[in-house]
Amino acid sequence: MRIIDLQIEGFGKLNSKYVNFSDGINVVTGHNEAGKSTLHSCIRAMFYGMERAKGVAALTDTYSHFKPWFGKAYGAIMRIEHEDHVYRIERDFYKDPVGAVVFDETTLEAVPYADDFIDALLNNLSIQAYDNTISISQLKLSADESMAKTLKQYIVNMDTTGNRSLNCEKAKKYLNEQKRNLAEEISADAAKKYASNCSEIKRIEKELATPEKAAKAKEAAEQQKKTETEAQALSRSIDEDREFLRRHGVHSSEQVIDAEKEYINAVTSYEDEIKSNTVNTTRIIYIVCLTLAFISALATVYFFSAQTRTLYTLAAGCATVVFLILAIVFIIICIVSKGRFEKKEEELGELLVRYSGFDDITDERIDRVGNKLFEIKQTAINVEAKEEKLAELTKSRGFSVEDDAGEEGETDIPVSQEKLDSVNVLIEDLNALKARNVLLKDELVKNEHINENMEAIDIALETIDRLAEDMKDSIGVYLNAEASKYIKELTDGAYDSLSVDDELNVFLNTAEKMVPVEQVSSGTNNQIYMALRLAGAKLMQQGQNKLPLIFDDSFVNYDEGRLASALRWLSGSYEGQVIIFSCHTREAEILAENNIGFNKIAL
Repeated sequence: MRIIDLQIEGFGKLNSKYVNFSDGINVVTGHNEAGKSTLHSCIRAMFYGMERAKGVAALTDTYSHFKPWFGKAYGAIMRIEHEDHVYRIERDFYKDPVGAVVFDETTLEAVPYADDFIDALLNNLSIQAYDNTISISQLKLSADESMAKTLKQYIVNMDTTGNRSLNCEKAKKYLNEQKRNLAEEISADAAKKYASNCSEIKRIEKELATPEKAAKAKEAAEQQKKTETEAQALSRSIDEDREFLRRHGVHSSEQVIDAEKEYINAVTSYEDEIKSNTVNTTRIIYIVCLTLAFISALATVYFFSAQTRTLYTLAAGCATVVFLILAIVFIIICIVSKGRFEKKEEELGELLVRYSGFDDITDERIDRVGNKLFEIKQTAINVEAKEEKLAELTKSRGFSVEDDAGEEGETDIPVSQEKLDSVNVLIEDLNALKARNVLLKDELVKNEHINENMEAIDIALETIDRLAEDMKDSIGVYLNAEASKYIKELTDGAYDSLSVDDELNVFLNTAEKMVPVEQVSSGTNNQIYMALRLAGAKLMQQGQNKLPLIFDDSFVNYDEGRLASALRWLSGSYEGQVIIFSCHTREAEILAENNIGFNKIAL
């Protein structure tokens, strides 16, 4: 992965700033306060975002420190290249200090789960691991407790293949949580209750074994079986009736009674309307009135034009008005009667469609729907009666076993709890205890499985602790070989072997003795810890150099020779992108003198 460019909209003192990076080595130069550290921090924030502190600490946290000096925007756009795809990472720190938006410019598609995608790009390096390995500043050249802790945790969380898929702490946390959940599922008193029930069952069975009670128990058992058979048949009948009612959309007898009343009222109203309907009669009358009004009007015109018999003219005109008014009155009566009839017809038609699927009104269909509603009503009433009887059978806890129950000894009458005899009570208690023990036995089996799983979790936790301790003790094994190779190349062969213990205490191996790093010169010291950090960076990248290596004034204490060796090594050995921030020009000058290609960025 390499950074292509960075467009800073607003970050600290940098505003509307565009920076273009190239493959290989990039040297960012500028005087003090030019914004080099701000640019470095912006790259870090584009990868990890910025968490905001709470309370008073929010006034001096990183988020507040890098609020823009100018303009209103607080964010940037960084383009990167990864596996032949170009991605655009966008962050608006005002809107979301930790959330990012990622767009694939190669496929022109938004990348889902942007933050997870960025974590994968960074090989899931935590921000602490990033600061202690691939991002190296002047003040971080020496190893510290944070770096040692980061490398230890990484190594502990590696599996035998070198991948970071196993996280011991998360695994232990998950297993302990599962163990707590399992413990909550255990029925603590199940075994005690089961044993107590078994003792009571034996006592009752022994008591029922006496001849007198055994006979009564047999009789009661037969009656119980008969009642259960009756209840089962009744239940099946109820199910069938309920299914019939469900198909017709009925849930209760009240509902179907109301529906039947509604239907009868509609039929009665329709038939009454037919009997009392005056549409045809009023239609004939208003036609006659219109005809007489027309004749009277002709007579009025005739008498008026003849100018004779003025009295006739007046009489004919009055007759015309009277007949016309009557015609209008009967027309209104006809319309009202017709509307009322059509409304009754429509109401009855809707009910016929609801219960038969047809809206044509015939005597046969009216009778058929009425009979159907009556059948549904009777079924609903019968179902409720059956359910009441079934409830009584279910509620009753025993049956009489009186010797004089009947001529043939019938004992099929359910009785109340108060009238139960001692045998029925014993049988009932026995059955209840056996039923409870079936459930308790299931709980005991479940408890056994839970205990087995908890024991397995304990073994897993012990194994994880043992392996983690073994891996932690072997931190030097992971770093010694790689760091030794780097120190040999950085010192041009002056030193070729390092020893690193699990606390990151470093020793130079010489022919005479192991020399603590504190006893060498500051320049050599810086080279040693540079090698150590580069080895840690490669370790955390799973043996590869994929991520950009960033140096922020890291070579201030290097003399010309050491700096030249370091730059030659970076150009020839580090496969990834290198970004060097420096307040001097000598890095660029040495690269130019050694004909090493680089991209110079001046702030």
